[in-house]
Amino acid sequence: MKTPILIFILLFKLFAFGQQAEDKSNVDHGVSLKAVDSSEKENVYILKFDSSKAVVFPASYAKKILGRSEQYNDVIFFKPDSSLVNSALIEIQNQYCNSLLKFRDQTFRNTIKTHKENGLERIKENQKPT
Repeated sequence: MKTPILIFILLFKLFAFGQQAEDKSNVDHGVSLKAVDSSEKENVYILKFDSSKAVVFPASYAKKILGRSEQYNDVIFFKPDSSLVNSALIEIQNQYCNSLLKFRDQTFRNTIKTHKENGLERIKENQKPT
């Protein structure tokens, strides 16, 4: 009788309290969760394009956030203008489309190669009279 009660208590504690979950709201995936200083806030602007938006921060903000890392010691931070952001967005879209076309072409070639190697034997087997 004591064993089932003990098991019940252990299971109750496990399900009621569980394990401490990691706080996923503060995970950094290249997105800064730090607020912009009020002095820099007036230099932040949002650019709206056909199907996208770009938020442009001042160079001082990037230097403050990224400048502490050794990999950014030799980097010169700057604030892009709207034409540079627009051309960058166009170039990103072009590169994405080109890589997608290359991936589809390679997949198509691999599919044809596979069917050439394996498909003829399957076709011959299916055409044999039974």
